[in-house]
Amino acid sequence: MLILNDHDTGYPFACLESSIISATRTAASAALAADRLSLGGRGRPGSGSSHRPDRRYIHSYLVGTGWSFDEVGVHDLAADSATGFADYLRRSGATGRINRA
Repeated sequence: MLILNDHDTGYPFACLESSIISATRTAASAALAADRLSLGGRGRPGSGSSHRPDRRYIHSYLVGTGWSFDEVGVHDLAADSATGFADYLRRSGATGRINRA
């Protein structure tokens, strides 16, 4: 949930459902952190997320900022969720090998 406040008065004037805003913010910060932690792109570490909807956004942000993957490992305690994410990766045009753990 996101509450928008008036700039001048601070009074709340809108209440929004904000799951996509939250997922986008999480994905952007994960992509930035991965880039910084990899010393500006020299050596790309893996990335994961325990929050299921965010992992699609994280993958999109990483690819959108120039990352490529030779292999993507997919793990989820719920087999259907792991299968769904692996299917999403295939549909997204992922070029690397997709392994389900």
